[in-house]
Amino acid sequence: MGIHIHLEGKEEIKLQEHKTHSPGKRGSSDKVDDEDHGGWQSAYKATEEVEKLKKAMEKPGAIDFLYGKIIRSHLAHKLAKFKILAFLHAAKIDETALHKMMGIGASLMQDDIKEQDTANFKLIHQGLQLFDDNQLEQYADNLAKSLIEDRGYYALLYIPGFLKL
Repeated sequence: MGIHIHLEGKEEIKLQEHKTHSPGKRGSSDKVDDEDHGGWQSAYKATEEVEKLKKAMEKPGAIDFLYGKIIRSHLAHKLAKFKILAFLHAAKIDETALHKMMGIGASLMQDDIKEQDTANFKLIHQGLQLFDDNQLEQYADNLAKSLIEDRGYYALLYIPGFLKL
């Protein structure tokens, strides 16, 4: 997709000063010892275009510029609405999914779920049962608009995902 270049063979890998590896794989320089375990040597490096983008994003004001572009293109709204709608459908279908997702959200915000919160999850799940698909979509749309207006929340959850290449 134009994000990484696949490098094969020891010589090609050695020629690259800045390489990245697939998660969980060791490159030739990461081996604990010099023992060759067989197979082709393989590594990945970011394309020149991605490297330029990463360097540009380090400049002051770059995040603000990107934020504005994403908002004006309506990509932010579409992405937020999609994520919220998926959450709402999962929470409507399965109360335990709601508990798990809220737990993940709490941990991302470095917060704990309290006993009162757990009781509220049951009420949320029951309330979602009353919504049809059109109402869920409208609710997701309204939430997405609200979250995008709250730039701090939006930046926390969405902008870093665009930049982690």
